[in-house]
Amino acid sequence: MSFAHRYIGSPCLPTQEIYATHERVPDAPVAPTHFDKLWNLKFMFYVDDVGQGNAPFGIIPGSGVANREAFRRIFDDNQINILSMSDSRYQAMSNLCPPELDTAVVEITAPAGTLIVFDTDTSHRARPVEAGKERRILRGHCGPYAKYERVKKYSRQWWRGEKAYSRFDEIKDKILMRT
Repeated sequence: MSFAHRYIGSPCLPTQEIYATHERVPDAPVAPTHFDKLWNLKFMFYVDDVGQGNAPFGIIPGSGVANREAFRRIFDDNQINILSMSDSRYQAMSNLCPPELDTAVVEITAPAGTLIVFDTDTSHRARPVEAGKERRILRGHCGPYAKYERVKKYSRQWWRGEKAYSRFDEIKDKILMRT
């Protein structure tokens, strides 16, 4: 997990959340093309082979820059320095990919044992499984903190991985969040 720590900075919770999922219901939504409202580094492990009908994980390469800007726009458009996770502006923020960009998704079909690591500012999705198919995965989320109640402008969650974070920055963030 030293990779996660180098990517996330200090502090880093390398296994703040772990999920095991088993998709097997045809045409049931798995995940539309989106980016995560709160930034993390995710690890996805294919338990079984994943082909086209097994709801392969897909990403839009290079989409992270525009998605970070979309998140930050809330601060500028509303002239705010702190955004609460309970704020209606946060709740209403669209993190879905525009339909015209959905055609740019690159699906990752791969054998069992494949590990995919991605920044959650990258647009990502999984289509429904096809009839008679299934998908089993393990997914781990690595992030700076286990829970956010608010994000302050220029804090680590606002920078979203574009700036290296040290222990000194961690102290600055703690002070920023008190104000």
